Amino acid sequence: LIVAFGPNLSYVILDGDQGFIMSNNVSADLRQRIMNVRKASGQIQQLSLFPTGGYFIVDTEGTSVVGAPPALDADLQRHGTHDVLHVIVSSDYSWVILRRDSFASAATTCPGLQRKFDAHYEHQNLYRKARGAEMRA
Repeated sequence: LIVAFGPNLSYVILDGDQGFIMSNNVSADLRQRIMNVRKASGQIQQLSLFPTGGYFIVDTEGTSVVGAPPALDADLQRHGTHDVLHVIVSSDYSWVILRRDSFASAATTCPGLQRKFDAHYEHQNLYRKARGAEMRA
């Protein structure tokens, strides 16, 4: 199940093979892409709607970033999208990219939230290192 909310009360709900529903104000290109993927029995792995009306989507057609805030777009261009787990953009254009081993965020993202992500990824990386050492022993 994927649920994404965007500007002006827009939304998309994707329910695996069960179907989808979206508001009428979702962009025409995103609407068409979702319909094409569904028609081809493809899969949508990720979807985020941006306050600009743009979106981030990962599906069987590939990955697309449309209308992202410039710094977010630059980070995705610089580091790629291959390991992105999720992209979140708030109404004030603060953003966070969650990756398997790290995260990136806008300078305007709440410092407390950044500290939580720092602590989470530090804990995860220490856990992975410890498990790797156990496996090698």
